[in-house]
Amino acid sequence: MASFDFFRQTGHQFTPKTSNGALKALAAHILPAEAYVYVATSTRPLDEEPYDIDQIERILGRENLDIDTNLLLMKILERLLRRPEQEVALFAAESINLIEGRYAKRIEDIKEGLDESADPGSVRELAGLYSELSRLYPPHSSLRGFYLHEAYRWLKSLRDSGQFGAEESLRLIRVLIDLGLYDQAASEIANHPIAAGEDREILLLEAEVEFQRHHYSRIGELCRRLDEHSESLNARERSMVECWLGVDDS
Repeated sequence: MASFDFFRQTGHQFTPKTSNGALKALAAHILPAEAYVYVATSTRPLDEEPYDIDQIERILGRENLDIDTNLLLMKILERLLRRPEQEVALFAAESINLIEGRYAKRIEDIKEGLDESADPGSVRELAGLYSELSRLYPPHSSLRGFYLHEAYRWLKSLRDSGQFGAEESLRLIRVLIDLGLYDQAASEIANHPIAAGEDREILLLEAEVEFQRHHYSRIGELCRRLDEHSESLNARERSMVECWLGVDDS
């Protein structure tokens, strides 16, 4: 068949679901190169139903996934756990264990190295891993609370050793908010090295804290300052600011 007939043909021709399958079909002269290019470059959102199990499996095969990807995967896998198909539910359970296990291994590897040297960089990484791991669990779960307390403990050790900077302060604020310690978070914000400036991340954290403390007039002030940085806000953050400022986007 002509190269681009692949896109016009329907019926009983072999249609690969993965780029690996398309590559094998190309090598066997079953499909043209255009078929492989099409499958390899055609993607859809990972969290779009029905879920693409093959795509999820391919992503899980990558090492050192970032926290946003892991959070998205956990959200999808929790839903797949409730599927009636036993194989799908088993895949979801094993995948969740894989994500959690990767964090556990990285944490244990770092802890083994700390026996010989309390390297500030390793302690910083350890606190970050505990903080990320906590986010994989529901807000009020005991595991989430445990990992948050571990993150707090290691961040405090950094502060005690004099190795505490702006980045660590931001992480500590996030941990305190997640623990529900809003007054402590507000105190940390007030003492942050760039608290007097117009830093977007600090302003967002402070708005979150003041909402929990019911200081609504302060939130309005913070949102007006955030509105000046609207180009750096994502869609969710911009929506929040517009809501508080009473912006009509209709």
